[in-house]
Amino acid sequence: MKRSRNDLWAACAFLAPNFLGFATFLAFPLLFSIIVAFTNWDLALHNRYRDEPVQWVGVRNFIELLTHRDFWKYTGNTLYLMLGIPI
Repeated sequence: MKRSRNDLWAACAFLAPNFLGFATFLAFPLLFSIIVAFTNWDLALHNRYRDEPVQWVGVRNFIELLTHRDFWKYTGNTLYLMLGIPI
């Protein structure tokens, strides 16, 4: 019993840097991006020099993106480029 407990602590010590790296460089930025996608957050308006409140806008950002004419043009250009590179 004592050996398995010591092995568990050693395993946790070896795995801790991997978990910290995962949380720091993948999980936190991913969650932050998902949360920010549903708000009106803008770097020009929400920084330390201005005190504008961040508001929850829901899917309004995505509706605006999908109805924007240039979005589909840029998406088509990207697909054309990405499919053209292997050829």
